Amino acid sequence: MAISPDKIQIQRAVGSGSMDEAFWIEGQRHALVFARAHFVDLDSADPTAADLTISVTGIVNQADIDGPHDATLAKVLGRGAAADLNLRVLEDEMHAWIVDPGYGFRVEWTNPDSDDLGWGLEVGLYPIGE
Repeated sequence: MAISPDKIQIQRAVGSGSMDEAFWIEGQRHALVFARAHFVDLDSADPTAADLTISVTGIVNQADIDGPHDATLAKVLGRGAAADLNLRVLEDEMHAWIVDPGYGFRVEWTNPDSDDLGWGLEVGLYPIGE
């Protein structure tokens, strides 16, 4: 599958609590091509980290729900201050990261220090069959 960079749709989220964000392209098959997260320690105390999970999730009327076909795709250990996420899906692995309409990608991370740790998340989704 040849990827055309100008067709990648970038979606973003920011926060300072725990991360539980879902991303999708409405009504179309799509693939996750990258996920990036930056964590900021707001008080310069000792860095804290937690595992980050990327999974497939059912989407109904733009509301994230747990469904019978949800599945974990990746778990990245120890992400947090001084340990950003930079996940890139290689073209020869892209087939395993495609979801049908009605599904999206959920990124979850439990903030170990929600008073002092902020985050920014960016994902790239690629429409299939355009």
